[in-house]
Amino acid sequence: MPSHSQRKRRPHRGQPSSFEQLENRWVMAASLSLSGPTSVVYEGDRAQFTLTLSEPLRSPERVFISTSPGTATYGRDYFASTSTQLLFAPGQTQRTFTISTLREAVNQVEGIETFQVIATPANRSLGARTATVRIDDSLPPPLIRVNDVSVVEGNSGTTPATFQVTLSAPNNRPISVDYATRAGSATVTDNDYTPATGTLTFAPGEVTKSITVSVIGDQKAERDETFALVLSPPVYGTIQRGAGTATIRNDETDPLGFQITVNYIDNTPSAVRNAVSQAVTKWQQVIAEDLPSFVNPFNGQRVDDIVLDVRMGLLLVPGGTDGATGSNMIANASPSYGMTSDAPGSVAIRPGPRLPYWGTIGFDPANVAQDSAESLYTTALHEIAHALGLVSQLLFEPRTGYPSGLVVPLDGNLANPVYIGAGAVQAYNQIFQRNAANIAMESEGGAGTALVHWDDIAVPGELMNGFLTIGAPLSRITVGAMQDLGYQVNPAAADTYRPTAASTAVAVASVARPGAALPKPIVKAPAVAPQPIATANIPSLHQTQQPVQRRTNTAVVATPRPRPAATPTLPRQSAFASLTKG
Repeated sequence: MPSHSQRKRRPHRGQPSSFEQLENRWVMAASLSLSGPTSVVYEGDRAQFTLTLSEPLRSPERVFISTSPGTATYGRDYFASTSTQLLFAPGQTQRTFTISTLREAVNQVEGIETFQVIATPANRSLGARTATVRIDDSLPPPLIRVNDVSVVEGNSGTTPATFQVTLSAPNNRPISVDYATRAGSATVTDNDYTPATGTLTFAPGEVTKSITVSVIGDQKAERDETFALVLSPPVYGTIQRGAGTATIRNDETDPLGFQITVNYIDNTPSAVRNAVSQAVTKWQQVIAEDLPSFVNPFNGQRVDDIVLDVRMGLLLVPGGTDGATGSNMIANASPSYGMTSDAPGSVAIRPGPRLPYWGTIGFDPANVAQDSAESLYTTALHEIAHALGLVSQLLFEPRTGYPSGLVVPLDGNLANPVYIGAGAVQAYNQIFQRNAANIAMESEGGAGTALVHWDDIAVPGELMNGFLTIGAPLSRITVGAMQDLGYQVNPAAADTYRPTAASTAVAVASVARPGAALPKPIVKAPAVAPQPIATANIPSLHQTQQPVQRRTNTAVVATPRPRPAATPTLPRQSAFASLTKG
């Protein structure tokens, strides 16, 4: 029998042990919190909740979940999760659960409705917690966009230009958006169209509405003109594309001057639109005279003088790919109709003068996002030149005065292609103060690069040589090539092109004359090898590449690269070229 000093006192019945007292004190030190959605929950979505213990417990703890209706009704507006209780394991401090809201018929709008969620722990010392849920039986705000339209002007009366305004998804509440026309090259003061303003309202469930603007016909010879329909920010919804462009197609027999009409396909960024617009203006100054109207046999549309489709996404290139894999292409182009990243399209060349009536240009969206305005303008200027005809199909085919074409293999060797057109050669000789019989063409880079650009040694830093130089001039040499193709040109519209004395000496050394011995190849200093500008050989495509560049004083010049041996094979009779980034 133990001594008195060894005896332990038995606790009274119902009195907790010292361990239980410690555990209760520890539990009482912890607290429970409940957090739920901070904004409205749209009807049909789930509301998510989080239970949090301020401190981990040493023993399991159950928390019971219940709901209490407010203006929302259980079973009609919401439905509690199948789990009515959550278990916190020892050491666990956070649990989540969801409660579903129920979607009613699309035409029922009841406003904001509420209910409460209650979390009750088994250990009451942790305290019960509540959270309020607000259900919005309107569907999420839709995205709103307006499309572009194109109409033939007509000689009298009015023609409807109908814009389509669409919602990204149907809604169960009316959606209203204000709109107004905005002048562009077409104006109200010039009687081109009737202005329109108003409010467009989508009834519940509707996703498409129309806005019609009247275009006024006349018999004036003028260029195609544009105006815009602009959407204002709605009370409920988000503007995804807030301005649609209406193109008024001139239908008179002889519009003034050479006209390039642009169709913007897809969501073409404003930076690309601005660059293309400036480049179009430049080329309309360079090419001086109108061409006869022509009806596109693929769509029946009357063309005067050329239509360019500008789209985001590179076009199909040789080998059947879109050019994005394993390349640095920033754009490509072609004198073709219906060309996409998946389809080669159809070569669109007029009979008779053998000049394009339709072209397609594709820009790589990833590169557009990081290119400067000047780089985009240079790229657009370069690509339009290929769409206008500086491609192998037209350069190698027989033309008046050039039975073998404008580009020929020197002494039958395609490793040494030269350009022999009188217009470009004369301008070349004036600029370089020579009496050359030809201009060296790019010989490396394969299909889409060789044969359709000026050699970058012979014509350094010019718009149409084998490497992209940001801000490169459109010189009288390229203007002369357009004249050789059959265009009436304005040489005074060319940019100033003044090669340095050093580059002139190198260019002169690179010139080869028919019947003369070929000069020894010029060895360039080793450098990081940029990708060349490609331009030549798929049915209707040109691609643009941008080299690694270095800056000398204020002039940007292309980094030179060593020349690999060219493959002496004749080009396919097609039209393809590209510009890529090194």
